[in-house]
Amino acid sequence: MNYREELRDRQLRLIVQGDLKTSDAKLFEQKLLMGLEKNHHVLVDMEAVGFICSSALRGLLAAQQKADEMGDGELVLTHVGEEVMNVFRSTGFQHILTIRES
Repeated sequence: MNYREELRDRQLRLIVQGDLKTSDAKLFEQKLLMGLEKNHHVLVDMEAVGFICSSALRGLLAAQQKADEMGDGELVLTHVGEEVMNVFRSTGFQHILTIRES
């Protein structure tokens, strides 16, 4: 996994590239949680992600729970590919996470 961060109008855009493997999951979760703490709004661009492991799913869940607890926090996923979307559907995460086309 590689990532790039962009900050615009107090919104962190995290652009993720590559597979989200178990070895990447902790760093991914930390980036999400720190982004929420500092900016309250995190947009995760997943266009270049072809695979997501269960540990990374747990990180997304932890970040979504933090955003919900904050009241003004927001976690949004964009450009989710079909393979990753299938994982979200099979786990029910499409009902938990905010997923937008763009």
